[in-house]
Parts: sequence; C-alpha cells; structure tokens
Amino acid sequence: MIDFTWDAGSMGSGIVEIDRQHQEILRWLENLMLAIKAGHGPDVLETMLDYLSLYADLHFACEEACMDFYACPAAAVNRAGHARFRARLTGLRERVQREGGTERVLAEVEQDLVQWLRRHIRFIDTRLRAAVSAAQEPAASRPAAGGSTALPPPC
Repeated sequence: MIDFTWDAGSMGSGIVEIDRQHQEILRWLENLMLAIKAGHGPDVLETMLDYLSLYADLHFACEEACMDFYACPAAAVNRAGHARFRARLTGLRERVQREGGTERVLAEVEQDLVQWLRRHIRFIDTRLRAAVSAAQEPAASRPAAGGSTALPPPC
C-alpha cells in the first residue's frame, strides 16, 4: 500500500497552511485507498472526486498565490501541473458518470490522482520552501533590489 505518512523534511513547503492542507489531502487519499481495498471504492468514489474538485479550487489558488508572492521559480511548472490535474480529474469524473466505479476506474484514480498528488507535493510544492526561506533572510543579507513588504496572501 502507498505510504501516506506526512514527512515535513521531504514534503514541507515552508508555509504552515499549505502543509496543513497537504496533510489533510493525504488523509483523504489514505481513506480512499483503504475504502477501495475494503471493496467500498465505488461507494465513496463520487464523494472523493467532489472533494478533490473543491480541494483543487481552494488549495491550488492558495498555493499559486504564495508561489507568486514569494517569486518561486517553480510557479509556472506548479500552475501547469495544477491545470493537468484538473483535466485528469474532469476526465475521471466523466468516466465515472459513464462506467461507474469499476475496478479499472478505481485503478486509474490511484495511478492518476493519488500518485500524481504525492509526486507533485514532493517534487514541485517543496520548491516553495527555498523561496520562503530567501524571503525571510535578514534585510542586510538580501540583494538591494528589494522584495515586497506586503503580507503574504491568505489561504
């Protein structure tokens, strides 16, 4: 089974609220995988896809705003990844409407959505950490072409 354990060292973004949201989605995904393993996948699939749609709308907006605010070099890659995830999610929702929660659809959910989210958190979202750290350096050690003194975007 997939490991859903939160590890701040390999998954942390440097933003407490984003990390909290990542922990929440990992718990949801773990519960989905447990339901699938117990044979209840078809029963919970539509609810999970609804939740993922809401999560994508709220979390992705927050994360993208933070990446923009901190001038994270991964912002464009992150935004493109989010667009691909939304497209996959839409495609899976359409398949569930046509085919129901078949074993093939459930396997695709695990492969396309669950694995994608874990990889995205570990390899894209974590790149925000360096941008946040750089923004928190003392002013004397920052380059003179100053950054924003505004507050970061609320999540």
